[in-house]
Amino acid sequence: MGGRYRDMRHWMYDHYLDYPSFEEALKHSYPGICPDDWAWLCHNIYNSASFQTQSTKNKANRAKLPYVHCGGSKPFVNYLEDDMVDGEIELFRVTHFSKTKGWVNEVAHLNHDQMVEIQQQQQIDPQEAKPLTQREICIEVLGKKSGYFRGLGNGPRPTSNHGFDTSEVDRLHGIISSQQSRLDSQDVELQEQKKTIDQLESILSQFEGMMQQFFSSQGSAFRFTDSATQ
Repeated sequence: MGGRYRDMRHWMYDHYLDYPSFEEALKHSYPGICPDDWAWLCHNIYNSASFQTQSTKNKANRAKLPYVHCGGSKPFVNYLEDDMVDGEIELFRVTHFSKTKGWVNEVAHLNHDQMVEIQQQQQIDPQEAKPLTQREICIEVLGKKSGYFRGLGNGPRPTSNHGFDTSEVDRLHGIISSQQSRLDSQDVELQEQKKTIDQLESILSQFEGMMQQFFSSQGSAFRFTDSATQ
């Protein structure tokens, strides 16, 4: 049922975007959705300020990506856990290269070649007692954010051999103290955000109830066609 909800939300929003204006979209309900429910969706979700703001942020974030993967919806970490690939470098290749279409773009191709070159160079002429692991090579080439490895998705953060000395502890205390001061000064803003979240949760609850009623009314006759999934 969760998958159906996600697919339906996607298809209905695509239907909404097919029309040049809010007024035009409002006149053309999604097939199988009654006009009153469609009007509620348009007014309370698609045309709401919070939805538009989040949509704009999502588009901006996608635009910053140097490339997208072709690994489908399967979480990247599952490839490793299921022994489908031999390490992170092969994982990058599998999720960014297709036998029929080739590499997703030249940047991904060059990054992969650079990772393979580093790995092969270590095997031919190791310069360090402890060579880099595949994950560490990927991080060196692709970069990383907290808890997220670019090109590899979410995963456990790599371990570090560096300890903390007194100056580092003092610095951490200073950062924590500074952060706490910022949080205190932003209390009013956080309360406003909580109100927005509560409103969104209420809207989502109504939406899910409407969708449950819709699927129940369709019964066993409801089928997803191949054309609807495109």
